This record gives sequence, C-alpha cells and structure tokens, in this order.
Amino acid sequence: MFNFKANKGGAIVLGLLLFLIFSIFGQSLLEEKITPLLETDISVYEGDVGSDKLMHGRVGRWTEMFDMFTNENIFSQFFGYPTSMKYAFHVVGVGSHNDYIRILFLGGYFGLFYYLVLLISFFNRANKLVNSSKYLAYGTLGILMLFSVSIVPTYYPPFMYIVMSVFAFVALPKQHQI
Repeated sequence: MFNFKANKGGAIVLGLLLFLIFSIFGQSLLEEKITPLLETDISVYEGDVGSDKLMHGRVGRWTEMFDMFTNENIFSQFFGYPTSMKYAFHVVGVGSHNDYIRILFLGGYFGLFYYLVLLISFFNRANKLVNSSKYLAYGTLGILMLFSVSIVPTYYPPFMYIVMSVFAFVALPKQHQI
C-alpha cells in the first residue's frame, strides 16, 4: 500500500489481476477451505447454537475466565491472578487463547493497561518513520494485535524474535535507523 502511492498504475493492474484470479478460482476455494471453518460461527449468528460456541468455543472460554477473574478479590484484579495464590497456569498459560485475557490474568488491570500503553507508544513512534519502515512497523503491530485475539503470540518465542527485533528497530534513535 505504501509503495503503490508512487505507482498507481501498478496498483490498478495488480488489483484487476487479483480480482480476475479470485473470480476464476475463488468460489471453489471458499466452498472447500473457508466455509467449513466458519460453519460454527454461522450457526451462532443464525441462532442454532449458543454464543459460547463462537470462534470455535473461544468466546465461551473467555466468558468463563472473565467471570472467574471478576469474582476474585480486588487486589488480584489490579495486580494479577497469581497474587490470589490459587493455581494459575491454566489462565496465564496458553489456555485462554487470547493474549489480552492472558495478560489481564497475569498482570491484572495494571499489567493490561501498561501493555496497551506499550503498543500505543510503539504506534506513535512508528508514525515518525519513513514509509518503508512504517510499513514494517505497522504490519508487525497489526499482526501482533490481531493474533492476540485468538491465540497467544507473546507466548511463542519464534514469533516474538521477529516482533522484538522490529520493536528494537523502532526504538532506535532516528540517526541509527537505516
């Protein structure tokens, strides 16, 4: 998108080419690969299945976990579920399938607040980059934020090696960035 600002003709040709390919192969791809993945979500929207089955059952899990979190004492809510001294691995590990909920359990409201502040400050710092670096920073931030909804990317080292490298690049003083 950043590169197509300078080459609008290339963007139009690529867009038409992608539209043509999708119109030829798209219907079979949707029916064979995508539709089976969305069947439970469609059933929820149609009212055939309860909303706890949304996103392959993740929404039901999140609701139960959030109820468990809000029923804990206020100290544990602000500073993290492990301060309750109860078994916490299932909520601070990969069991939540949501990084925001995992961080909420691990660090409480303060931990989630500071994590979001970190992401916002990264975004603000990325705004000051040149376009090619801005593309890298926005893409990395977008991937991290979207993956965080249904998996726990901050729990997986190979993914975080790339994310932290980009974060470190954005944190460099402007004269040291390429």
